Amino acid sequence: MESTTQELYGKVMVTPRLVARWTSPADIQALPPVIEQMRALLLMRYERPFDSVGANLYRDGRDSVAWHGDHIPTSIVDPVVATVSLGQPRRFVMRPREGKTELALALGMGDLVVMGGSSQRTWLHAVPKVATAGPRISVAYRHSTG
Repeated sequence: MESTTQELYGKVMVTPRLVARWTSPADIQALPPVIEQMRALLLMRYERPFDSVGANLYRDGRDSVAWHGDHIPTSIVDPVVATVSLGQPRRFVMRPREGKTELALALGMGDLVVMGGSSQRTWLHAVPKVATAGPRISVAYRHSTG
């Protein structure tokens, strides 16, 4: 995992967590075995190829991800993003794009959150900063075809 940068509102900023991504067919073939086993089980359950995997390491309470919706191609009619949480619990919050926080979950070791249907286009989600927290990894499985 490594620090990455991203462009937000015309500025390049360091991502406040460590990130690893597997996005090509060769990357998917080289997934760590446990990550691949989870992907295979999710594929069977949700009937999606999950051809992109991303892992985020939240080292402590200072690491976070701001309100956002995942970038899903418009060609995908019914997108599914499945995220497995590993490590210490952290708050995961969701709200409608036009609204206040509606849902807050304390995701802990092995918890699974699946955002499907229109949720990626009509809702935002975040992992806010907290005063103290132990390390947590989120592993997100996405698909690029409908």
